[in-house]
Amino acid sequence: MIKTILCCLIVGTLSAQPVFQKKIDGLELAEGLALMPDGGYVMAGLQGNCIQIIRLDANGTALWMRQICLANQSDDISFSLLHLVADKVVSGAFYLGFRKGAFSSSPDNLLNLMKFDANGSLLWETQLRPEKRYGAILPGNQLAATPAGAIWAVLATGFTNALPDYNQALVFKVNASGQPLFRRFFLTTDPATANGIVAKNDAEIYAYGALGNAITGGFLLKLNEQSEVV
Repeated sequence: MIKTILCCLIVGTLSAQPVFQKKIDGLELAEGLALMPDGGYVMAGLQGNCIQIIRLDANGTALWMRQICLANQSDDISFSLLHLVADKVVSGAFYLGFRKGAFSSSPDNLLNLMKFDANGSLLWETQLRPEKRYGAILPGNQLAATPAGAIWAVLATGFTNALPDYNQALVFKVNASGQPLFRRFFLTTDPATANGIVAKNDAEIYAYGALGNAITGGFLLKLNEQSEVV
């Protein structure tokens, strides 16, 4: 279980140069950035075992911050691999996806998806589970929003060539209300890394990544609105 908290922060400049560059105190690691329709930004990063979400205007001035933390800090759960994308239907709204869990924890390596309104209030939250759950989900839990309001997510699993059934690239589609519509998995010959997903429009989706423990190859999938390879 997680909770969101309203916080404050300090945003300063990295130097006196007359360029756009900001130093954000209180953020250990910046991992996600979404460009908003008003020219501003939403940024996400880690602070301890919490997630900080920061809303900036077009000049880089902080408007608000939210913090996502475990309700019970003693739980064996960690957050990682943060990704943000702006909603293409509701101005100012945005999605945050991140990996929840660790190799030895339960839940084990789920993709947690949350939607926030323009003020940073949580609208809904859902968890996207892999088809098989062995080993770490590798980097690349990416998000893409479509003009019709759907959200696509891609992730990948795979830990060892000795268990080939667990080597998969997975694609999820969720509607604007947070209801998962489907999960499609694609078996891969080697452990997979899903590096990104792009929605050109509602019916043309691209997912891409790499294969192999030593990253010896790549893959590109072109999908329709039903996640069928076309």
